[in-house]
Amino acid sequence: MSSPVQPQATVPPGAVAGLLPDPPDPRDLDMLQAPGLAPVAGARDTPVVASALRRGAARPVHVEPVVKAVSLREHCGKVRDQGELNSCTAHAAVAPMELAELNLNNRTVVGSPMFTYKATRNFLLWKGDSGAFLRTAPGSLALFGVLPEDYWPYDKQLLDDEPSPFCYQLAQRFRATSYFRVDSANLTPQAVVDRLREQLAPVCAKLPAADAQKATCEKVIKA
Repeated sequence: MSSPVQPQATVPPGAVAGLLPDPPDPRDLDMLQAPGLAPVAGARDTPVVASALRRGAARPVHVEPVVKAVSLREHCGKVRDQGELNSCTAHAAVAPMELAELNLNNRTVVGSPMFTYKATRNFLLWKGDSGAFLRTAPGSLALFGVLPEDYWPYDKQLLDDEPSPFCYQLAQRFRATSYFRVDSANLTPQAVVDRLREQLAPVCAKLPAADAQKATCEKVIKA
C-alpha cells in the first residue's frame, strides 16, 4: 500500500511570518460552546461588585478606577525570535502553554516551537517551511502535546526531521484539553474583548484575596 503524497506547500502572498488565513470550518468550537465556559450572570461586574451583590450588600462598594494599560511581562516567558522560518503559529501556540504552566502549576516548562511546527505540518500533511493555520497549531497541542525544548531544539536543520516516538510520548504530558475560537464570525474586535472579560470575571472572583494573580486578573478585566 503506497503512502499518501505530502504536498510541498507554499506560503501565499500576504501571509505574515507563516500565518495562513484560516478557511471557514463549521466544526470550529465557539468559546461559548466550550465546556466550563458558559455565560455567567453578572459577569460584566467586577469581582468586588459581583460578590457584594450576591451578599445583598446595601452599603457602597469601593471600586478601583479603570486602568488604561496592564503589563503582564512578569508572568510571561522570554521573547523568542523565529528567525527565517515561517513558524509563527507554533510560537503562538507554545507561549500560552508556558504561561499556564508557570502561573497555574508554578513550574517552568520551555516548550519546543520546532516540535509543534513539525507536528502541525504533519497534521496538515505538509512538508517544508509552509507556515500553518492558526487553528491547526492549537489542534496539534490537543492531539500531540508540547515537547520540552531540551529534547527538540529550535534548529532550522530539523525542519523536516521527524521526532522520535519518545518525543511524542513525552509531549503527551503537556497536552491541551480543548481549544476554541474567540473571534467567531460577525463579531467586532470590541465584542471579542467583551466576551473574554465576561469569562474571566467569574474566574477572578473565585481566586483567594491573598492570591497574587487576583489583582492582575482584576486589572485585566478593567483595562
